Amino acid sequence: MRVLRRWLPLSVGLLLTACAGAGPESSVLDPASRNAINIQAVTVDVSAIGATTEGREVPATAVNRILEDEAAKLVGRGTGSTPTRVAIRLESVNLISAAQSIMIGGESIMKGTVSLVDARTGRVIITPREIDAGGGGWVLGGFVGAATRDDPATELRQMSEEFVDRTGVLIFGL
Repeated sequence: MRVLRRWLPLSVGLLLTACAGAGPESSVLDPASRNAINIQAVTVDVSAIGATTEGREVPATAVNRILEDEAAKLVGRGTGSTPTRVAIRLESVNLISAAQSIMIGGESIMKGTVSLVDARTGRVIITPREIDAGGGGWVLGGFVGAATRDDPATELRQMSEEFVDRTGVLIFGL
């Protein structure tokens, strides 16, 4: 029983750190600033994740391509006259491995920062803000959890979609 009391808080802590967490619930911009912008470009930088993802390895070039494809839906948003560029910088991408699935379960996680820059002047409108997103949903521990994980490409698309959706909320609100 003592062993359980010692390991239970640690296990719960590990599970919580593997969770993508809540996204932004409103825009960080005031209404006037929000109404002045028009997103004309999105850049994605995956250099911080290295050559491949953590867990199940996927080349960073594939992560970049999938996230860029999803982020393209931000271009054209906003009705203002200030051309802006969204800059996404990924810090880590962990695609839950079979070992983690078997041991404790968890969720694949993408973490990074988002900033918004005036495309004409280079002025930073939104300083880098942390965003994280999950993919594949929560996978239970054990062999069933390992067997029911989504394939890496599906999880990357899910994480990218959630990351971009959360970016939209950060900039424009719900």
